[in-house]
Parts: sequence; C-alpha cells; structure tokens
Amino acid sequence: MKVAAIQPTRRCVHARAPVRERRRAPPNPLRATIIENSDTSTEYTIQMTTEEARKCLRFDAIVVADNERAIFVSGVARDSSAERCGIVPGQRLRALTNPVDKEAMMFLGDGQRLAFVKDAVRSTRLEELTFILEKEISVTQEMVAAAMSEEEREEEAMRAERARVKNETPTRRTDREGKKIKDRPDLYSDKWEGDEYTGSFWNELTVGIAVAVVVPLVITVLATTTRGVLWDVTRF
Repeated sequence: MKVAAIQPTRRCVHARAPVRERRRAPPNPLRATIIENSDTSTEYTIQMTTEEARKCLRFDAIVVADNERAIFVSGVARDSSAERCGIVPGQRLRALTNPVDKEAMMFLGDGQRLAFVKDAVRSTRLEELTFILEKEISVTQEMVAAAMSEEEREEEAMRAERARVKNETPTRRTDREGKKIKDRPDLYSDKWEGDEYTGSFWNELTVGIAVAVVVPLVITVLATTTRGVLWDVTRF
C-alpha cells in the first residue's frame, strides 16, 4: 500500500513595506563663539544662537554720566557657553544684529531703548545673533543701586527680606519695556504663612458665604411659618 507523502504547507507571507529610519535632526552646532577679540580693542564680538541668547542672557538699562543711557548685561547663566566666552554682568552692549536686516548691525546710542534689544533677542526671524560688548565692566552694582530711588530701594529690601524668610532667591520683575514692576502692598498680609491661613475665622470670604446661606434660609423659614397667616389666606 502506497502512503501518500505529506506535502509541507506553504505559509502565506505578507509583503512588508520597508521601514524608513527616522533621521534625527542634527544638533545645532552654533553656540556662543568669539569671532573677533583683538588685544588693542576695548570691545569684542561674540556670536550665538537666538535660543542660547534667550536662555543665557539678560539685559537692563541705566542712565550713566551726562544723562547717557547705557544698555548692559544684567545676568548670565552659570556654566553656559556665553559665560565661558567671557560675558559677565556689567559689560555694556554696544551693538547687536539688526532684527529687520540680519546682514546689518544695530549700534546702540542714546535713542535706542531696552525694548529694541529684547525684541531682537525674542525675534523668531533670526537663527543667530551677533553682539558687540565692552571688555571692561562699566556698570557696577553700586551704580545700579545709586540709580534707584529711595522708594525702590525700600521695596527691593522688602522683597529680599521676604525671599530670605521663604528661602527663595529675590528677583527684580520688569515689564516688556524694562521698567520695574512695583509690588502692591495689599497683596501681602501677616495672616498667611506660606499657603496656610493663620488669621481669624471671620473674614470677607466667610462673611460673604454666611450671608449667602443665612438670607435664603431666613426667607424660607418665614415663608413656611407664616403660611395661612400672612399669605395664602382664603378671604371668602
């Protein structure tokens, strides 16, 4: 008797489309780089990406001698490429890339405002920025403190004291034009310790809630107890 040989079954193989490897965007090699720094010049030129400038640099303005307005570096991120290139707080900014014409430089004079510099740094049209800075520190903390009014100094001291109590770092808030934002005294109260309220139970909020609950309750009680006496009375 012949035994039929068992034929191996063929598996249906589905054709798969070739998997495309996702190419990662190469990291941006443009970091803070000194492109001009001669020993005889009092200035140096540095180039960095706009993103690096937003993250690592802060600028402020002050009136120096002869009513001259100076825009200077007020803060540099620690361990950043900008700091490694030599940028330190107090250096005066002389020019930067023009946000309208990226091939030209915008030199800063008395007519230039701090808002122009901040707008250039925040610009999305520029991939990189070029700054011309003074090598020497021409704006000191003493000059900044002297330019503040007595009221501003008191507010700065109060802010520093509040930050010390809360174990925070004091900051100076400014608006879009670089003007200092003054704190409202009514926003601070000795009835709060952090996010915990330590004042009395009766305050504006609790009194308002009590009025909203008691008034409808009294009206309901009076309406219930006087039904048939003062209202809903049959006259015939």
